[in-house]
Amino acid sequence: MDELERIRIKKMKGLMDKMLKPIEINYLKHLASKLGKNLKEEEINNLNEKEIRVLIEKYKKEFEEKK
Repeated sequence: MDELERIRIKKMKGLMDKMLKPIEINYLKHLASKLGKNLKEEEINNLNEKEIRVLIEKYKKEFEEKK
């Protein structure tokens, strides 16, 4: 693999990350809305990615404890 090919692959990965990030965040918001029924939609839209992941982990633990 030559240097030019490495640069192309690196650029493609960067482009893919930029494209997937909003989709992933929207999916996480969707999960948070399903899990946190007591949260309003505006509250979920104002959460950042890290807060959404924490919320999902919290509900996942609660769900596993109920089993």
